[in-house]
Amino acid sequence: MKITFLLPHLKLSGGAFAPIVFAHRLSLRGHQVTVAVESKSWTRYVHNLFSYHALLPLFSRVRIVRVNDFSELTDGDAFIAVAWQTAKKLHFLNIHARKFYYIQHDERLYHGDPASVEETLRYPLVHIANASWLQSMLKQEFNEEVPLLINAVDCSQFHPSNRTRNTDDDVIKILVLHHDYVWKGTREGVQAVKTLQIKYPKVKLVLFGTREKKIEYTCDEYYFKLHGDSLARLFANTDIFVGSSWDEGLNFPPRWAMASGCAVVTYSNGSSDDYAFDGQTALVAERKNTEDLVRKLELLVVDVALRKQLAKQGMEYVRNMPTWEALTDILEDIVTENGR
Repeated sequence: MKITFLLPHLKLSGGAFAPIVFAHRLSLRGHQVTVAVESKSWTRYVHNLFSYHALLPLFSRVRIVRVNDFSELTDGDAFIAVAWQTAKKLHFLNIHARKFYYIQHDERLYHGDPASVEETLRYPLVHIANASWLQSMLKQEFNEEVPLLINAVDCSQFHPSNRTRNTDDDVIKILVLHHDYVWKGTREGVQAVKTLQIKYPKVKLVLFGTREKKIEYTCDEYYFKLHGDSLARLFANTDIFVGSSWDEGLNFPPRWAMASGCAVVTYSNGSSDDYAFDGQTALVAERKNTEDLVRKLELLVVDVALRKQLAKQGMEYVRNMPTWEALTDILEDIVTENGR
């Protein structure tokens, strides 16, 4: 089949990561797969000479294409939008291919004018949800039953064996995502860790991100644009991950942490429903309640046994979640069935 993914950008982000991984895995199955973005820059002609992206393996069969307008794309069997902006453009494309919309967030919350975003959810595209709370939202608000296609974690890459710290290192490294979106909760995550650093000098704040090379927060370590094995080593050398986002689709960092043997404390944020079960696989704080986040985080700082127990149970849970291969089976079935 000829399958085209329509992305709003090619940044190192979860919203681009999942579609690009699916694209690559579909290409390994013999499908002709293109990942397309719109670009008004003349440099698109140069970039199109080299079909490369940091999230793709070298020599991947996936074609990365930058076009002035999606209407320039040749037709095919399936077009898959992965964000509200590309869903809107896909709806109006004059093509014979079946049209799909892989919904990765309720983008009415933060990503665009709520009325405009909601309009895209009413378009006659074949909808797919990447998290159970999004699947439920579509059922409750639009009376639509949609398939669930979560994304996966590569547990052969994110693994405790990547840890390189000395076994007698008693520093407690706490990792927080740095992001310039307010709803990602970086400020709350940093605040929570800094509050505990006053009482516990062995606590170290580690930030990582892909948006800004220079950041406004002071921290003990900051890592910019890590991916692949370097990112996996960062997570394996972390003790606690703080999921401080207010609302998420099925995001990656908490599960990268769990797969790496790192304990997780997170806000209840939608995404957490699919992997973070309070007292079992993680500690879950009330959404946007920073005091509760600090309380839960402090429990993991002071109680080493609890920290190790949740890290172990979280890792076991993530390792039993569906793999990329199994999920690609589902996506292939959806696209093939709806493309007949």
